[in-house]
Amino acid sequence: MVSSTVMLTEDQAFWFTIGLFALIGIITLARQGWWGLLQITVFCGVMGSNIQWHWTPNNYLAGLLATLAAYLVTIALTKLLSLVTRQERLPYSHQRLKPHVSGRIEPTR
Repeated sequence: MVSSTVMLTEDQAFWFTIGLFALIGIITLARQGWWGLLQITVFCGVMGSNIQWHWTPNNYLAGLLATLAAYLVTIALTKLLSLVTRQERLPYSHQRLKPHVSGRIEPTR
């Protein structure tokens, strides 16, 4: 039995990887929206940097750090957008108070 393996040239491997990442991005965007696309982009960026520069010999550690980086970027951007758009409620002490008909003072909404 003869076994044959197909070896890709460097250019073919590059375009295969780009096409694969584009396909993953399209599927992620369709299923999870822009946040999922951001997370997969950060994850692939961290993993790609480990492949290129070998900053850790442990691939499991690289995957864990890539997951943590994607999570932290998502949390940071969510908090930043909520502060910019003022959707986050101010603490009770900073809310404007208005007198109520019964004489009690309640926060405005």
